[in-house]
Amino acid sequence: MAQYDEATVREQLLAERERLQHDIYELTEGELSVQPMDPFSDAGGLKSEQADDADSVFEAERNRAVANNAQILLAQVQAALDRLDNGTYGKCVICGKDINPKRLEALPWATLCLEDQARNEANLARY
Repeated sequence: MAQYDEATVREQLLAERERLQHDIYELTEGELSVQPMDPFSDAGGLKSEQADDADSVFEAERNRAVANNAQILLAQVQAALDRLDNGTYGKCVICGKDINPKRLEALPWATLCLEDQARNEANLARY
């Protein structure tokens, strides 16, 4: 028996998927709209142009990193929707036990119970 309201979870996941898709679109459109600077168009001085170029590069790299993180989260959200569809939502993918409903409420795309999540993080910390 499910320890969560499937309709509510689905609604949350769909809203999160839409938000992430929008964020990714906005971030990538912003990066695509950055135009290369014409070195002859501004007589404001080389130092000003270099600072502007550095700001543009930093902003583009930041947007790329944020978009990449959003794409990873989007894949997790989609996987949670798939688990809802196939009846495995709310089960730990390692041990098969139920994931605490409070954990699912806070993180609807969670795949691990707290115990396996802690073991996973401890193993990652070793490297």
